[in-house]
Amino acid sequence: MSNIVFHVVLLVCLYPILPILYFLLRNEAKPKKNIRLGVTLPYAQLHDNEVDALCARYRVSLRRTALLLAPWPLACFFLPGVAFPISVQLLWLIVCVVVIHIPYIKAHKRLRALKKARALAVNGPQALLVDMRAAAALERPVHRIWMILAFLVGCVPFLYRLIGAPRDGWMLGIYGVLALVPLLFLLFYGVMSRQRTEVISEDSRLNVAATQLRRHYWARSFLGAAWLTALFNLVFWLAFEEWLPEIALLFAAIVYALLLMLILLRAEWSCRRAQERLSAQAAGDTVADEDEHWIFGLFYYNPNNVRTMIVNRVGIGTTVNMARPIGKAVASLSLLVLLALPCLCGWLFALEYTPLTAAVENDALVIRHLNEESIPLDEIRSVTLLSELPSARRIAGTGMQNLLEGRFDVTGFGMCRLYLNPEAPPFLLLETEAETRIVNAGADAQRTLLIYDTLRARGVPAL
Repeated sequence: MSNIVFHVVLLVCLYPILPILYFLLRNEAKPKKNIRLGVTLPYAQLHDNEVDALCARYRVSLRRTALLLAPWPLACFFLPGVAFPISVQLLWLIVCVVVIHIPYIKAHKRLRALKKARALAVNGPQALLVDMRAAAALERPVHRIWMILAFLVGCVPFLYRLIGAPRDGWMLGIYGVLALVPLLFLLFYGVMSRQRTEVISEDSRLNVAATQLRRHYWARSFLGAAWLTALFNLVFWLAFEEWLPEIALLFAAIVYALLLMLILLRAEWSCRRAQERLSAQAAGDTVADEDEHWIFGLFYYNPNNVRTMIVNRVGIGTTVNMARPIGKAVASLSLLVLLALPCLCGWLFALEYTPLTAAVENDALVIRHLNEESIPLDEIRSVTLLSELPSARRIAGTGMQNLLEGRFDVTGFGMCRLYLNPEAPPFLLLETEAETRIVNAGADAQRTLLIYDTLRARGVPAL
């Protein structure tokens, strides 16, 4: 994969985070039931002049912040290698997720202060409300047969490798993981179906309608996402087996990411518009004010609520109740993943800039990079000197301009394990009892030739 294609793929994978967060947070300035900017307000005050002015200033501040963050990922096109571009993108991702929320948090705190100063308390209890009549009236979730069919379609590549092609553990693992993704949307649908009833009114009919609307839109989005993922699995399979060109996979990945984002955002916004119309009919009704359980409207912490999954107040989908053990675990894991990104950057720099070396030591060929690989000489059945590296397709491992390391499907030789710098021929093809390896001594071509001469002198046959 050329540098320009790599940078485009990297940008397509990470850059959409900014516009997604921007539009989601911008949408928080609009009423969501009786909530604006994550703050519960009386229906009569949702469009108060001072509230509207605060939201207008918030939108301006959010737009300026997004424009400030927008150009930095483009620097990856001017940086060398792999470690620098990926590190810039990953560090930008952390900064983006944190900084884009600063205008929202400031506006949220101002609106809560305004609510307190003007005594805009909601005319209802400071507790969790559940409409039991509405919950009982809700119909059971629709049949999941179409999602199961999407899962089965996504399993075709896995079944092909399991039954109709030479079995390979790595390929089975890759196709197996991809096959499970449509199943995740079925799981999300199950979780969404068990969430508590929406309470927007004292009228159970409105609560039933609001809950059914949310479930309807999200069920459709999960079904669409499951089928979209299943179709992407098929394209990935056809490209990976070289029945489609690599550019087809790149195009499919871009289309998949854009359509998936569109499906999920459309579900949330359609649901909000429909529920807003219902909320207008419930103006003046008693509604629970749960602001004290929401930290900045972003994080939910309520020990009195036994549910772990909660409808998100800001953004789309669901969040976790951090007062529950599973909620604490999910929050901790998310924080660890975010903090691990800088460590990943350090590992990438070590991977790319640690020199690869090889030498015959005692009775073994020793290859050193971040780890050490030792090949006993008595296991090497033959050695071949290659002036050029055959075309190779990575199955698992590292593929950089100056480093190929791991399992590759090599034209003319099948599945091989590579330890080499592709920019520094020649290369040594080693046939061993366990597998075929292609190696060199990194950037030192003379040392590679010396290893070849040493192996021949030790009695290793040449082909």
